[in-house]
Order: sequence, then structure tokens, then C-alpha cells
Amino acid sequence: MKILLTGAAGLLGSQLAAALETETQVIRTTRQMLDLTNPDQVQQVVQQEAPQVVVNCAAMTGVDACELHPQAAFQHNATGPGLLAQACRKIGANLIHISTDYVFDGSKADAYTPEDHPSPLSVYGKSKLAGEQAVQNELPTACIVRVAGLYGIGGRNFASTLATLLTTPGTIRAVADNRMLTTYVPDVVNRLCDLIKGQYSGLFHVTNDGIPSSWYEFAQAGAILLGTQVRAQLVPVHEAELHRPAPRPMNSTLHCTRSEQLGLRPLPDWHEALARHLKSDR
Repeated sequence: MKILLTGAAGLLGSQLAAALETETQVIRTTRQMLDLTNPDQVQQVVQQEAPQVVVNCAAMTGVDACELHPQAAFQHNATGPGLLAQACRKIGANLIHISTDYVFDGSKADAYTPEDHPSPLSVYGKSKLAGEQAVQNELPTACIVRVAGLYGIGGRNFASTLATLLTTPGTIRAVADNRMLTTYVPDVVNRLCDLIKGQYSGLFHVTNDGIPSSWYEFAQAGAILLGTQVRAQLVPVHEAELHRPAPRPMNSTLHCTRSEQLGLRPLPDWHEALARHLKSDR
């Protein structure tokens, strides 16, 4: 099998490429090599490489940057995936497209299933939902995978850098009024490999298992794991106190019902995943 991977230099793309290359041929592409907003280039590269599967890990993921630059957000997160799906359809390739929990508004009391109606709050969420719809319209056999709170070695977000934050003197302000289940990159890589091998299509939610937590509770769990190494003071705050440009869903917990229905094993509990991450990050 030949797989073309976009966003191969990113947090998810780089680790997925490394895992796939042990068993199959992987064509790694970056934004410099493949601009998903360029229709001619997308068509040319996909036709030239002729993969059986394309995995789209490329996106504009800065939530606040998307809010400030909506045109760019929709170009990268909606137009681009649609063009990629169109190119896949023309050569008979399938597409796995990575999406987000931010397609939901957070008003539901419990976890969101793939059957729940999306209603994004932010430009980021709206652009990612538009990308899902563009992919589904162009390629009904595509596999769309929503993840949440993605983190791992090499990431620059809160969860990815938690070990450094906690072991550096200072104050960490962590949101305490949200609810979610995070997704550790090595675990979602394993699930993506399952989906590729099984040639699955449709919509999947992929997060670690366990009881949903806030970012504050996530950081607390990290502090317990690091023990005497902790040098920072952890302070709970409300999302509204941060005055960030983009609104966030206060409950973005995803229920991985589709995986359960297909008999795929749940990903490890988020506490266990966090422990592995902190151990590998030291």
C-alpha cells in the first residue's frame, strides 16, 4: 500500500509517518511541498504519486489565530480538504481527514457522539466543520477522525509542554470550568493505523478513555505524577478570565461510539497516557 501524508512535519503527521513507514510506503508532504489551497498543485501531486490512501494531517490549528484571520482559516481548513478529497476521488484513493472537537458548542450535558449535530462557536470550529462537509461531499467513502486536546512530544500546546511548565518556577493558570477527554498522539496513531488497515469510512471520535477532566485537573494529575520535581504554582481560572479572541466549548467530551460498535479497543485511560508522556518528555 502507498500512503500520501499531508502535514508530515507536524505533531501528529510526523509520528504517524514514522509508524506507517515500518510496514508501507509513505510519501511525506509539508505545506512547502503541497499547498492544499492550490487546486492545480493538489491535483498534480495526488495524480503523480497515485496513493491508495491519503491521510490529511494538515490544518491551521491556532484557534485564536483562526479567529483573527478567518479567510486563511477557511482556505486551509475547508477549501484545502475539499480539493484533496476531489483529487482522491478522481484517482480512486481513499482519504482519512483529521478534524476536531471544536465543531461542537459545548452546551450538551454529556459526551458528544458522531450522531450529534455540530454547532461550532469559533472560526476554527466553523472552518473545520466546513472542511468535514467538503470532504464528505466530494468523497462519501472518506474517513473523518475527530480528536480533542491533541498532545505529544514536539507539540507546543499546554498539554504537550506540561512537564516543562510544572518544573519551571512560576505560576500556571489552567482553565477549570471546561470538560474534555484529551488525545495522546501515540495512541491516536495506533487507532489511525487500525482505520487504514481496516479500510474504514465514516465519522469517528478518537480520544483517550476515562472520566472527563478540566485542563486544571489534567495539570493537577501531571503535578502528582511529577511529585517533588514540581516548581510551579498551579492556579485554577475560568475561561472568561483569559479574554482570548476565540470562544471555546466548555464541554467538548467526545464519545467514541463508532469504535465501540466496530469492536475496536478503547484507547488507554488519559491518566495512563499522561504518565507515558511525562516519562518520555524527561
